[in-house]
Amino acid sequence: MDSDPHALSTDDLSSILQNYDETWSEVLVLKKKHDKSDLLKDKETELELLSQKLQSATFGLEHIFREMGQIYEAHKSLRKQSLGPLTEWTKYPELAADLMISGHPMELMDGDAGHVPLIWISSLLKEVIQKLGDQRVFVLSVLGVQSSGKSTMLNAMFGLQFAVSAGRCTKGAYMQLVKLSEEIKDNYKFDYILVVDTEGLRALELAGNATLHHDNELATFVVGLGNMTLINIFGENPADMQDVLQIVVQAFMRMKKVKLSPSCVFVHQNVTDITAAEKNMDGKRRLQEKLDKMAQLAAKEEVCDVECFSDVIAFDVQKDVKYFAQLWEGSPPMAPPNPGYSESVQELKSIILSKAKQSTGITLSHFNREADKDTSGQSKTFLGYFQQWFGMASTTQHVEERRPKNTVQYEEQELIRSFIKKVEKECLQAIKSKPVATRGYRSTYLQELAKNVKQKVTEFESGKKFTFKKEFTVDLSLYVFDRAEGWLLNSHKIYRDNNDALTYLDNKKNEYYNIFRSFCKGSSSAVVFGEIMCEKLKVSAVEAVCNKTGVDIAGQMMCSFPAFSETRLNLEKHVLASLAEKEDFNRFTTYIRNPRAQVEAFIKEQVKKYMFMTQKVKAQNILKKNVEEISRVISQALFEATDEVKKKKGNIEMWVEEFSRKLKPKLILDTVSCQNFSDINNFDFLKEEIEKGLKRITTEMSELSLEKVNDCRHKPDQILIDQLCNCCWERCPFCAAVCTNTLKDHSPEKHSVPFHRPSGVEGWHVRGTVDLVIDFCTTLVASDRAFYADAGSEEAFPFKQYPTAGEKYASWSITADASMLAYWKWFICHFQNELEVYYDLKFQGSGEIPQHWKNFSKKDAIESLNEMFSL
Repeated sequence: MDSDPHALSTDDLSSILQNYDETWSEVLVLKKKHDKSDLLKDKETELELLSQKLQSATFGLEHIFREMGQIYEAHKSLRKQSLGPLTEWTKYPELAADLMISGHPMELMDGDAGHVPLIWISSLLKEVIQKLGDQRVFVLSVLGVQSSGKSTMLNAMFGLQFAVSAGRCTKGAYMQLVKLSEEIKDNYKFDYILVVDTEGLRALELAGNATLHHDNELATFVVGLGNMTLINIFGENPADMQDVLQIVVQAFMRMKKVKLSPSCVFVHQNVTDITAAEKNMDGKRRLQEKLDKMAQLAAKEEVCDVECFSDVIAFDVQKDVKYFAQLWEGSPPMAPPNPGYSESVQELKSIILSKAKQSTGITLSHFNREADKDTSGQSKTFLGYFQQWFGMASTTQHVEERRPKNTVQYEEQELIRSFIKKVEKECLQAIKSKPVATRGYRSTYLQELAKNVKQKVTEFESGKKFTFKKEFTVDLSLYVFDRAEGWLLNSHKIYRDNNDALTYLDNKKNEYYNIFRSFCKGSSSAVVFGEIMCEKLKVSAVEAVCNKTGVDIAGQMMCSFPAFSETRLNLEKHVLASLAEKEDFNRFTTYIRNPRAQVEAFIKEQVKKYMFMTQKVKAQNILKKNVEEISRVISQALFEATDEVKKKKGNIEMWVEEFSRKLKPKLILDTVSCQNFSDINNFDFLKEEIEKGLKRITTEMSELSLEKVNDCRHKPDQILIDQLCNCCWERCPFCAAVCTNTLKDHSPEKHSVPFHRPSGVEGWHVRGTVDLVIDFCTTLVASDRAFYADAGSEEAFPFKQYPTAGEKYASWSITADASMLAYWKWFICHFQNELEVYYDLKFQGSGEIPQHWKNFSKKDAIESLNEMFSL
């Protein structure tokens, strides 16, 4: 890629720089006048905003690579759970590796977020190894103050391409491979130099503690990364020098603690007189003194026994310090380059290479392996150690660590679950009120949803003893978007199909082509129109057959299938029996938390089994019968419409109108334009042409599969779900048993269920303990015990007076009796360990499982479900 991507933002950058210069000048003038008015504050604020704009205005290739890395890492994390087909994202590391091998610098650390994408870097290096082999590399990194000429020095030394344009400082860290030439390769024990350029210390964008913290992290990263680190000091200001040295020494001290021994060379740039030996000697002495002093201070902080800098790292002040001339002779931009600078660069390169001769470097595979190593103990290597310091490797958690056990913890979780369901329901209602099908999708719809979610989260948090992290709001918004996606896509497709000219033309393409082809063959208008009608009929007939078959299969199952043919309680019994047969704890938890979702899954499963396994022949016969019926309806409508038009001596428009009317309500025919067929008057001939096409349509429909029926608008499972699930789904507040009333809203009649469950199934436990409650609701409401109604509630309510605890309790009718279904006793015994892990509670103490419960088998549990009908 020859073009410079930074040119994309040149115009914007120039404009921002001009505004920045003008505003800065105004600020300087106001300061000279000692103006302390609001105008100065406003201008300084404006200047700060322009500074931020300046920082974000530049766009480079690193932003594209950064995006590729994030996409790759996101997909990679999903691939751990999914074994779907490979897609284009898997090629991203290979593309980046090709560029890196060709000499392009690659971003090692995101300068804006301060993040090291370990998965991306690891995959990138694996691709480099695959292409180059497991080469040995000598890692050279550079550290110094911002805008001190680090990138310029590296570019001049190795002919690299690190960005050095005006107004642009390196951000983050970049790595670039430099291959040793064949002439000198035999003198070294490695094949490549891996040069790492970094952003500068003491960045002006950061301030105060943020600068110090950031610089310490960066220095630790850079020093630990390199076999050798160039410490770049700019100018002769003692204060600047001291700040840098303090950070550097601290970083080397940390390397000593984890048994890493990088070497270093100090580069002192922009010195006015580099030829004065006495001055150089004095400068080195002062540098040595400062390093020793910093080493002693750092030793106290890091708790190490160190007297001088050479105790921390092998360092010879006579050989490991290099003074540099200024880059320009005079003031840029008209000043010529200083030849002395190039000489200094060459001398420094010789020093680096002479030191590198003593190093074996590390292999690329070792370099990559270290990136994935555990960060504990002695294995803390450059990336591992940096992870610990920088906190890069920790997984973001949306919920804080579990607090010590208390009586409201589980109730709080239930509150959050209920809140999520409520937000989902309200947001879906809100999005479905939008006129997407008639006016199309607008991005503001999702923006409104996100705003509503944020507002609801804030309202929910108020008065609670816990708060959500920002990630919770983001994830909840994304969850709501995902739930709304299907409806939005379908609605927008309807809008597009009805209004988009290109879609309309695309749909008509085949029809117009057939007309054109038929006319070219010399066909009459009646033949062409007959072909058009047959195309329309085919679409409508297939849809009618599939929809009718879906309805018939659902009706057949409602009449003859045991789970669907009786009462709501009967459906409940079959769902519970199915859950017991499968012995899948995850399905049970879904049923307890969201019973409707599990019942819907059961219905879909039974319909699929009915259609494709147990009653496949019967389902195919229903399909065959509907093909014959629809064909008969079309033939009858064709005969009657033709006869009617002939009697009335009507035209083609009358024929189409009559034919469409006769087909209803079995078939709905799309609108047919008669504009170019007004010359048709032989309707018997037209009928014959359509009858020929109808034979082909009937033959094709007879080959329809049941899978096609399952994809139609009237799916059998959805019809059954709509009929069987349109009832009450309220759960008992004590045990989560589902109200069995067949009416969705049966107020003022209270919720009820013939058999309740042990309250431990819903996670109820004794306050101040981890003991789950083993008692059934029907026993509890007859006891003298009490309960706390809500999370954080300090008021206890007697079970006998449970309706006084609030609306969710008062809306239930729980009869005090000794009814205990063996099914739930078996469930608790069979899944005791899973329940204890799920709730992080125990069946112990007052909640210890009675010994005789353990005698119930799965067969006993399923047979006990018949007792549900005895009441």
